[in-house]
Amino acid sequence: MTSGAVAESTEDQIAVTGLLESGAVATMHFRGGTSRATGFHWEINGTRGDLVVKADHDLWWMGRLRLYGARGDDGGSLELPVPARYQRSLTHWIERAAEPAHNVAHEYALLREQITGSLAPGEDGVPDFRHAVRRHRMLEQIREAARTGRRTTLAPWGP
Repeated sequence: MTSGAVAESTEDQIAVTGLLESGAVATMHFRGGTSRATGFHWEINGTRGDLVVKADHDLWWMGRLRLYGARGDDGGSLELPVPARYQRSLTHWIERAAEPAHNVAHEYALLREQITGSLAPGEDGVPDFRHAVRRHRMLEQIREAARTGRRTTLAPWGP
């Protein structure tokens, strides 16, 4: 252990594996740097089907997300259309979904809906300080479990 600065010799990575309350296994791997193989890939495998979320860039929040799904005996997953309700009345941006400006436009549209009060009852639309506190506590639990080697039960993902 040193108190001085240490030169970075590799990209940052974090890997987490655990059991959810339901007994399902959850595994996450986040890495810094770039990959020629996979930008962003999130797979959810369930008893009745599979969902896959993909993005061309590892900074998935900066570009177009694609959703694929399959159920039962489907041979392969098919791309699923994004429901119109998620377009936030920005239909003129649909053709530009791969651009970072698309997400910025959606954030401004969400802000407009928050200011005008046009969101559905009980919907706030974006993470807030409560979400940040919960994520902070979750990361502290992971850090403590890694330090002590003890298993831990993480708090639910909700707000």
